[in-house]
Amino acid sequence: MRIVRSRPSGSADRRHPGAWQVMPARVEDAELVHRIMREAYLEYDGAVDPPMSASGESVAQVADAIRRGGAVLAWDGTTPVGSARYRLSSEFVHIKRVSVLPSWRGRGIATAMLLHIEHLALTQGRGQARLHVRMSLSHNVELYRRVGYRLLEVKAHPRGQDVVGTLVKQLRKRHGREEVL
Repeated sequence: MRIVRSRPSGSADRRHPGAWQVMPARVEDAELVHRIMREAYLEYDGAVDPPMSASGESVAQVADAIRRGGAVLAWDGTTPVGSARYRLSSEFVHIKRVSVLPSWRGRGIATAMLLHIEHLALTQGRGQARLHVRMSLSHNVELYRRVGYRLLEVKAHPRGQDVVGTLVKQLRKRHGREEVL
């Protein structure tokens, strides 16, 4: 599945006309997926305790994660603007590292990447999407709730003071085609 979205003509960002799209990433794209994630997560360096585990992740670890699961990249023309990773379990898809470059946020790119992965999960017979988020990152929690994720549980962060929520979204097929709830 390839999601293509054009920005509405009334978009707040008239500097970047055109369309952006979400496409599968390959293992060869690991360096790009890593770079986008690092740039997107820079704001958390020194701002959250414990530090984000993404800050210590190497390109080789990202490549291995793509091999074991998958990843997507969001593009505006030839400019990469977002990435996300996932891994299919026997019953659900686990979504990780949803990353949009700061200057591209608020345009529906994270939502489009989530929908792309959710569609993939449905085509692979999975009926649920799950992700983990620090509850202190209220903007992230709100994004996931807005697109249909519900809080399943909250646990103490295994490395420090913060708490982590597990959010879930039920996915289903309807009338012979996939529908993401």
